Amino acid sequence: MQSVLYRVLQESLHNIVKHAAAGEVLVKLCLADNGGELVIRDNGRGLEPNQPAAGCFGLTGMKERVKESGGEFAIRSEPGKGTTVAVRF
Repeated sequence: MQSVLYRVLQESLHNIVKHAAAGEVLVKLCLADNGGELVIRDNGRGLEPNQPAAGCFGLTGMKERVKESGGEFAIRSEPGKGTTVAVRF
């Protein structure tokens, strides 16, 4: 799971730099004996999570990687209101 979390964080930060035009980014990792949660939140442009840009597979890859590892992947976003990516494991 450590590798999956690293890749999700890496891809999320790459997307923020490339697409979001965010002024702030919050990265939070909470660990517990029975799992944890990684949250990446920005205040950028936001997106339509159900309509990824053509030719962009980053979100799909993150979702698949987390699911294959037994975790849960969630994304919340609205145009103009930033994006939050959360992974529970």
